[in-house]
Amino acid sequence: MMQYCYSRDHRPDCKQVILALIVNAQGFPLSYETSDGERTDVTTLEAVMRRVERKYGRAPLLAF
Repeated sequence: MMQYCYSRDHRPDCKQVILALIVNAQGFPLSYETSDGERTDVTTLEAVMRRVERKYGRAPLLAF
């Protein structure tokens, strides 16, 4: 899973892996997902949201 790829920290010498932490509205962890380090944020977020919704169902919309 870990790969040498683009690094926002300007560290091309380090391998990258993506760890997504899913929390509830109060900030408590519910789940996590890992992905290859070579993915972009846009595709990572979409894929993680689909997997989480399959596992737990769609979250209710929050009104601010």
